[in-house]
Amino acid sequence: MKPYVKWLLWMSSIATALTGVVYFWMDRMLLPVDEFAIINHPLQPLVLKAHILVAPLLVFAIGVIAIDHIWKYFRGTIRRARRTGVSTMWPIAPMVLSGYLIQAITQEAWLVAIAWVHIGTGLLYVATLVGHQVAVRRSRLVTLQMRVRPDLEEVEPPSPATLSDPTVERAVVQAARTSAERPQRKRVPS
Repeated sequence: MKPYVKWLLWMSSIATALTGVVYFWMDRMLLPVDEFAIINHPLQPLVLKAHILVAPLLVFAIGVIAIDHIWKYFRGTIRRARRTGVSTMWPIAPMVLSGYLIQAITQEAWLVAIAWVHIGTGLLYVATLVGHQVAVRRSRLVTLQMRVRPDLEEVEPPSPATLSDPTVERAVVQAARTSAERPQRKRVPS
């Protein structure tokens, strides 16, 4: 995936999730200052508008990666992190559909049900997106370790602490490059 597309997806996902969580907190967790207040916090309408404005950027980012990344890896032979990628793909449609329906539905019972579907699928999307990123990084490190030590059949997956340490990742990449550049000795039969 191209870096600017990855950046667009992550920034729009973070902005949408952050505004959604803040709006949920303001709407459901805070008590109104006045008993006749319609909103619970003075910034609640602004946060809702921000969520409504950044959500289409997320939909656009998902559309950009749909053909180039999602469909290519879904139909292709590369199996690296496919399971987590597919699990990230499933909550997208109900999340987007419920987000649009919240704007159109006026009946209170339906609105509450659709809002909970939207909240649940939104949180599921964020969790699976993070899980997919961890799985991709883990499989990348395992692949690099196998390049460094091709004699190993199975390589232990790196620990989560290793995944977050950029110096370890750089060291593995550097070791892979030097082992690839090193000439192979020919064995002479004795």
